[in-house]
Amino acid sequence: MFLKLMIAFLYLTLATSFYSLSITNIDGKPVGSEKLKGRLIAIGVVDAKAPDPAFVRFLDSLQSARQELQVMILPASDLTKGTYSEASKLPYKDLKSSLIVLKPSGIFTEKDKNDLTRWLTSVDQNGHFQVDVTTASMLFVLSKEGELKSVLGSGFPEKVLTNALQ
Repeated sequence: MFLKLMIAFLYLTLATSFYSLSITNIDGKPVGSEKLKGRLIAIGVVDAKAPDPAFVRFLDSLQSARQELQVMILPASDLTKGTYSEASKLPYKDLKSSLIVLKPSGIFTEKDKNDLTRWLTSVDQNGHFQVDVTTASMLFVLSKEGELKSVLGSGFPEKVLTNALQ
């Protein structure tokens, strides 16, 4: 029992705070974590080369509907084969809400991951989940305290999302 408690404590002390991460938007500008404190955060993964317009619109509408929520889009640059298209060609220019589109990141190899992707996918970093991102349309939900509290696979039911955002 003592050993289990020590391991749990070790994970929590090794975990990095979401608010200490270096996060950059698609235009290369830093995303200030101070303005995110106290808000729920949802981070949707899209394929950088072929983002699903329906999922992007869903994330946009989710941001519009929930003021206490900050939605971010994380374009994964290595979900499909081919070359990464320029940011100007991605379907983010027509978004109606204040959701944040992040700088694309690799998700498969450690050397290609940015700080945020590394944090989202590693239990050593986030203290809660070890996740392999293998498809687009996954959604990571963070609590108001910046803890990773849910990871939803693609095609998640709306009820599951509603529960995750409570």
